Amino acid sequence: MFCELNAKEAVLALCDRRNDELATSVRDRVQWALFDFPAEEARYHVDCKQRFECSRPLSGTADVASEKSDADTAFDSLPAEILQDRSRIWNSIELHKAYVDFDGVVHGRKSLVSKLKAHFGDDFLVLSSPGIANVIVFRTMASKMLHLVNDYEDDVDTVMSTASKQITPEVKQIPK
Repeated sequence: MFCELNAKEAVLALCDRRNDELATSVRDRVQWALFDFPAEEARYHVDCKQRFECSRPLSGTADVASEKSDADTAFDSLPAEILQDRSRIWNSIELHKAYVDFDGVVHGRKSLVSKLKAHFGDDFLVLSSPGIANVIVFRTMASKMLHLVNDYEDDVDTVMSTASKQITPEVKQIPK
């Protein structure tokens, strides 16, 4: 849907569907913009947009209780979805989208991955690098799919670099 409309129209349409206090607040900020959002602003607000799309309006304690049970059901459905194909390589965005598709609203991407890691244990491998979404794979399948091999040289390089940083200032202080 967001591809078909410009960002401003898409947010306003979502406000209409939500029709709650948060939607009114967002609509008040967005509707008077003269142009579509600049690319940097839209990129900056990706997480806010995702929370806005995924959260449900709450109007009392009965709704809070039903939301918690819905969230548990949504999370409970996710491991079965993941286990359908243990050889699949997921990323944290795909996992969160699957969770939201099951009507999950409690967890963000980071907490969802942590909870899944706790659920699956050591066989759930989370690979991360700055600037990209976490990659998730089962450890038992990772070496076949990603061609992972043990490499102790990287560990040695890290230790050597750390030792060098500590030794160099000490050597410089020795009188000549």
